[in-house]
Amino acid sequence: MPRTVHIVSFGLLALAVLALPRNITADPPAERWKIGGTVVDASNGSPLPHTPIALAPVARRNELRTILTGEDGRFLFEDLSPGKYT
Repeated sequence: MPRTVHIVSFGLLALAVLALPRNITADPPAERWKIGGTVVDASNGSPLPHTPIALAPVARRNELRTILTGEDGRFLFEDLSPGKYT
């Protein structure tokens, strides 16, 4: 008879564990931003390829990131923290 009691106890413990909330995980990933656009010639509207573009957080201007536009004048900064940029 004691063997049956242990099996029942184990079964109740297993049910209790299964009833725990499943969302006990690490914090959700931080939100990331993208900033992009197209650089064009102001006089005729044609895209400007290989133009350097610089971007930095307003509060941390020493974290400057620089990229070049593509052949079509487009640029895209990815994986940015939320905030204001200049």
